Amino acid sequence: WAVWRSISRPLYALGSAAEQIGKGHLDTRVEVESSDEFGVLAEAFNRMAHELAGTTVSVSNLESVIDSMAGALIILDPNSHISSVNRAALQLLGFERSEILGRNFSEICPAHASEAPQALRSREDGIVAIEEKIFVRKDGTEFPVSFSGAELRSEEGGTRGFVCVAQDLSERKQIELQIRNSLREKEVLIREVHHRVKNNMQVISSLLELQASYVDDPEVVENFEQSLGRIRSMALIHEQLFQAADLAELDVRDYLESLTSHLLQSFGRQNTIEIELEVDDFSADVDEAISCGLIINELVTNALKYAFGDGKSGRIQVSLLEAPEGRRVLRVADDGRGMSEPGPSGRPDSLGMSLVHTLAQQLGGQIEITTQNGTDVRISFPAAKSERVVT
Repeated sequence: WAVWRSISRPLYALGSAAEQIGKGHLDTRVEVESSDEFGVLAEAFNRMAHELAGTTVSVSNLESVIDSMAGALIILDPNSHISSVNRAALQLLGFERSEILGRNFSEICPAHASEAPQALRSREDGIVAIEEKIFVRKDGTEFPVSFSGAELRSEEGGTRGFVCVAQDLSERKQIELQIRNSLREKEVLIREVHHRVKNNMQVISSLLELQASYVDDPEVVENFEQSLGRIRSMALIHEQLFQAADLAELDVRDYLESLTSHLLQSFGRQNTIEIELEVDDFSADVDEAISCGLIINELVTNALKYAFGDGKSGRIQVSLLEAPEGRRVLRVADDGRGMSEPGPSGRPDSLGMSLVHTLAQQLGGQIEITTQNGTDVRISFPAAKSERVVT
């Protein structure tokens, strides 16, 4: 009996220690009571436990790591019943641990009732991409979460359950709502600014028209009309921005169609002059649109006034196209009588052409004019605003 006790006691101690380590208690050690074979075995066991503790995360440590996670971690069994949760999940949902364990996941995520467990098997790797779902707290309140999950598989390939991670989106949603409301208010304000600028320009146009009605000198009246045309071309931009979906940029094609159509009607030449418009599909900022619009206004006005005398019919080509190396090319050409060449100084002899040259410089562009078989004006300029040099 004494021999049996001397053998069974150390064996029982080793067996109990091995069972504790199997449960994750890696700090378990066996007392070394002798230097015989059992003592050597106990020392070897303790060394193994020490090395194992140094390379393995214990159950208690793992639970501490999971509980320290900011995101809510929920583990489900194969039937979508909650088998484990971390502290963040309890705080998020308002449950005690004993109250939530065993509940079906659909009780906290109603949309999951029609999806589980297929929703977590939607990909071959068993991982569900991050998506937005609605969770329900213990008190019945609903709130949005960022949700992702994965299938837990056994070594044999069967489903052992599912692990899900959720992050509360309530605060982010509130911030997004505040930002949207702020942007909406600013958009309304900017639209109102464009509307008032357009109205102010219309008032200026009316004052100029009234002033012109008191003038008898045809040349002065013509100058008033030219100024009115320039104001209208700018007012048209603000009118279109007031109606546009994107307040930062202007639809160039719509703007130039409206501008050229208005010029034809102003001169009463819509039945005799054809304007061919070609515009690439791009948007422009307000500064670029105003400069291009004023240039086109001046050149088309000159063509309508001087290129086709005595009601002669003809054609005006207007284009604004993308070019290589990030440049754009504005072109106005007519098949009427050619424009007169610049004087000996090389400078244009009219206010309109002086304005065209000035605007071309503001765009950082290079201007080229040919007067054979009509007049052809081309201006090449960089599309990027930062590359322009204002002089």
